[in-house]
Amino acid sequence: MNIKARLAQAPRNQKDNVAQEIIHSLSRSALKALSAEDVLRLFEALTQLRPRIVSQRDKAAVKVLASQTQFEKALFTPQLAVDSVKAHFLQSPVVQSHLSAKLVKGIYRVEDQRLSFLERMGIDGKTVGRGQLGQSAFTDVTSPNYLKSPFEQYAKCYFIAKQLNNPLQRVAQINMPPYSVTVPSNYSVVYPETSLEDFVVAGYLAIRIHKATKQGRTPEDTLKFAVALYHGMYKTVVSIQQQVNDIVNWAPIEAELINQNRQDAVDYINEATL
Repeated sequence: MNIKARLAQAPRNQKDNVAQEIIHSLSRSALKALSAEDVLRLFEALTQLRPRIVSQRDKAAVKVLASQTQFEKALFTPQLAVDSVKAHFLQSPVVQSHLSAKLVKGIYRVEDQRLSFLERMGIDGKTVGRGQLGQSAFTDVTSPNYLKSPFEQYAKCYFIAKQLNNPLQRVAQINMPPYSVTVPSNYSVVYPETSLEDFVVAGYLAIRIHKATKQGRTPEDTLKFAVALYHGMYKTVVSIQQQVNDIVNWAPIEAELINQNRQDAVDYINEATL
């Protein structure tokens, strides 16, 4: 079925009716297989004539697009973000075994417990959001060496899902025409979209786990090193490794952190990885 051609042939005042016919004629599997462009073309046909007043039949057809295509907003959970990230770290056993939605939520929990008064008032520094990351971390995650393509695909699907769930309000990232999605390059635009923040946090944790993996280091210690680096402790960890003459194990690092009155850093790591 050439959706583009069928909609193009329909008179302007009949496009929504044709879109309804197309949608209701499709099986569940066919709806799931619809491309981003086809979904956006159908959505436009259902909403273009009355951007503020959409008929009940048009609303019902949009609801089918929102609930039965691959662009179902309810799918965009921390678990989906983690699964999407792990699919691109198949060569890392520790990422596969230790990156989880529970870990992402653990990061959110320990960061929330440590927000300053100003941060709780919405006055942020270089790091923002539930995961307290900044532009530099986002740039790492979305670099071609790591998760550029997966993030772009994830973000495009998410913004289409957001649009389908807001038929009376155009989502800024949706372009109609040319029926495409603009993926933000600035983290200040990304992190308020919590589903996208889930992906970035999961992605940054995966990168830190990948970089912390070392011969002889246990998966559990690898995770603790990774969370320490996520927490911005790179210089501290390297300095202590030199002091204790151990670049593999976490226990001597933890002991020295406690000795240096850095108990909260130890608690952060232990609480996040529970």
